[in-house]
Amino acid sequence: MSRTSDRVLLLISSRIVSGVKRDIQPFRLLNSQLKKDSKSDTESEKNQSWDVLRNISSTFKWTDSKGTVDDSDTSSKKAQSRNNGLLKEAKVVESKVNILNDKQQSQLDISKPCLSIKGNNHDETSQKIVKKLLEASSVISKVAQLNILNEHLAKDNSFLNNAQKTALVHHLTASKDEFSKRRYQEAVRCTLNLIGMPEKPKGSGIKILCIDGGGTRGLAPLEMLAKLEKACVDKGVIKNENPDSSNEFLSQFDLICGVSTGSIVAFMTSVAGISFTTSINVYRKMASEIFQRSSIIGVGSTLTGNSWYDTDKWLKHLQSYERSFDPIYMASKEKSAPLICAVSVVTNCDILRPYVFRSYGFRPDSRSRYFGGAAVENWEVLRATTAAPFYFDPFAYEDMVLQDGGILLNNPTALAIHEARALWPNEELQLVLSMGTGLQNSIPKNDLTRPQSKQQQQKAKAVRTEYLKTFNHFIDTVTNTEVVHTTLKDLLPRGTYFRFNPRLNDSFVLDEFRAERLDELRQQTLQYMSREENRVDRFVKCFAQSRSTKLKLRDLWHQRVEQIFPN
Repeated sequence: MSRTSDRVLLLISSRIVSGVKRDIQPFRLLNSQLKKDSKSDTESEKNQSWDVLRNISSTFKWTDSKGTVDDSDTSSKKAQSRNNGLLKEAKVVESKVNILNDKQQSQLDISKPCLSIKGNNHDETSQKIVKKLLEASSVISKVAQLNILNEHLAKDNSFLNNAQKTALVHHLTASKDEFSKRRYQEAVRCTLNLIGMPEKPKGSGIKILCIDGGGTRGLAPLEMLAKLEKACVDKGVIKNENPDSSNEFLSQFDLICGVSTGSIVAFMTSVAGISFTTSINVYRKMASEIFQRSSIIGVGSTLTGNSWYDTDKWLKHLQSYERSFDPIYMASKEKSAPLICAVSVVTNCDILRPYVFRSYGFRPDSRSRYFGGAAVENWEVLRATTAAPFYFDPFAYEDMVLQDGGILLNNPTALAIHEARALWPNEELQLVLSMGTGLQNSIPKNDLTRPQSKQQQQKAKAVRTEYLKTFNHFIDTVTNTEVVHTTLKDLLPRGTYFRFNPRLNDSFVLDEFRAERLDELRQQTLQYMSREENRVDRFVKCFAQSRSTKLKLRDLWHQRVEQIFPN
């Protein structure tokens, strides 16, 4: 019996000792690495590393001399406790070696502490980029490093730690006046926007423009915005020296938010720089090219699992806009250009949730609750936010399936206010302009059920099938925008919220393409704006408020504090 127990205890002790030796093997490698770098070590660090080696050697000696086996149970328990102590001591030795390595790394970067990141997967890449940027002397090299940095920030807003962001902001703001090259100024604006440091509001507070979804009824907000722009020119608020562009009017806004067709209006006018008048003509041409399709082909395409309309044709149209292949974060690179966001919806999850494409990012201490990103091109943004179910195929982005944002937020005004509050937490709202695509009567049930005469069938040749009419009725119910409007009208300060949404006499489907029907839509929209002259005047008065001297002094006072990103 004693021989058997001896063998068992010897086997256990040998395995424990061999395990300790395996655990200690990494420490030998680490200490050999410390010896290689010992030329740059201080005397105290050398002594500490030798202490670690002594602990390891004493551990082996203690194991060899004290590792005898006793027949009694008490001696086996003592041996087990001793071996447990060995493992604990080995872990302590490992932590000491790690501390030494951390000290060496910190001493290497002590001249530039802002470049040190711990626990970040991008630490080496971000250190190299920021170091090259700070050390670059020519404008070309600075722009190159800024473009690389912007690509990383668009994918991951936490690519830089707070210390790096603080050093970067101080460097960029100090050198902004030194380098007057346009490309450098644009790259700096993109960087500052992505790290949550956009320019201050242009007026006495934040000015927001929001545009609803609604298919080809997007002609209505274009007509209304053209009227508002003309009113501002007539009142002398803006000059509009370039009639082929509406940038002078739109650049007065700090944030523009669109969903579905509203996103197309926002990008076409603000990013591509097309005037409202030209955009109306482009919109009408687009409607006739994309939405003019026979019901037989549409139904056949739907039954085979595809969309009613040709998605590839729609994609080519979106890619035909100027700057359509630019990343969205470059949409706000121009001086005084507003920030842009567009709303889509993630549908391949248990609960539908909005996804916001942004030309900006947020500070760590002030973030949006809406999920989103900036690492996409403009045509991808428009493709995702206009992927209406049944009309166009869904858009696959990374591991998400994105569809028309109007499914969930056809009136994005509340979302835009939340985004603006996160961007400028210390600013008040000056103006919130919300543009609707028309209030219309629902399709009468009789029109869906009663049999049509030959004369009615002749008139409805180019219109929808009964199935499509029912679907449009469902879409109108889901995409109702007035609930958000009623809530904001009650909550926002009086005189800051303006919503223009014409009451339409007839029903206009989302994919209307007939010229005579679009003319009726335009006529009813212009009649509505002529009845709202008093509200237009109040809008112009609110729109014209400039930033006071008191606010400008406050901006200078808080500028240094806001440039610091707390750790």
